[in-house]
Amino acid sequence: MKVSQFVFVLVSFTVLIIAGCSQETAVDNATGGSVSNQISAAGTIIPGVTGGGTFPCQDGEGSDVIVTHGFTLRCDGGPNKLQLNWNGNRFLLENIDERICDEDTEEGDEEFEIEIDGTGRFNGESGAVICASFADSGEPGASEDEVGIILLEEGGTCEFDDEGEFTGDVILLCDEELLISGDHNAH
Repeated sequence: MKVSQFVFVLVSFTVLIIAGCSQETAVDNATGGSVSNQISAAGTIIPGVTGGGTFPCQDGEGSDVIVTHGFTLRCDGGPNKLQLNWNGNRFLLENIDERICDEDTEEGDEEFEIEIDGTGRFNGESGAVICASFADSGEPGASEDEVGIILLEEGGTCEFDDEGEFTGDVILLCDEELLISGDHNAH
């Protein structure tokens, strides 16, 4: 699922076969959220994605901003870290409610993506809601790897309401943006 389709109706799968890879979901005992472990065709678990850099985005007022990010997101539970900084603002991930790890290996197009739904601290206040995806599309990372983020104020959800708007006030909206600098790496 790409971020531009952000309806984020996430379904828990017991076992799913995708392009020669299986995906298993379990419960993360630390948070109670679901955890998807990506198992490659060779049978090895891909623990997650790390990285950082900069990408273009729009803030809640619709103004263009450049966001700096750094993260470690694991498919097997944790520890997880995500920080976003832009124009004096800061978001820190505190909890992941759901995550999906997906490896796409179509005809030489190898990409690994992790999607998360969670909450965190925006400018020091807990409760901000984040739905995000981070893709590793190979080297070089800049102009290849993608980021998609919806960051909402407390009480928001990343699902659309009847008018096609997000529930809650938008803090940051980044629709499948390519990195300007930096890199994402699946390991």
